[in-house]
Amino acid sequence: FSMYVCAAAGAANNAKAGRPKSPEDKEKLPDHSLPDDAAKDAAAERADRWNRILSNAQENIPVACCIMLLSLSALRNEVGHNNIAKALVATYTAFRLVYIICYRCALQPFRSLCFGLSQITMLILAIITIIGGMQDLDTGV
Repeated sequence: FSMYVCAAAGAANNAKAGRPKSPEDKEKLPDHSLPDDAAKDAAAERADRWNRILSNAQENIPVACCIMLLSLSALRNEVGHNNIAKALVATYTAFRLVYIICYRCALQPFRSLCFGLSQITMLILAIITIIGGMQDLDTGV
């Protein structure tokens, strides 16, 4: 959902900046629809920021989703670890949402902090998943 919001916001700001959606649309864009230079530059900056947010999400969220899916499989019989995994997924989601807000508003130390904490959350989930999988091997489940 967050990647959809980022893509939509970036596209809207690209349109405000007078940037076409695709190179072939450039010819169709009338000159009178372009805003003045200051407004166009501001919209271009917003569009670039949303595009960077989207690129970051495309790089990080698929790996996190793989870890989450593996944890579902490995921890299906471990009630305690399963509850911890659910809490970690919720925590990761919260950190990513706050990260998007911080990135959009250019809140620098908090953006990096949220990113780092979200990565640590996934690392902890990966470790718990490995531990739970190894316990399943030991017990023969």
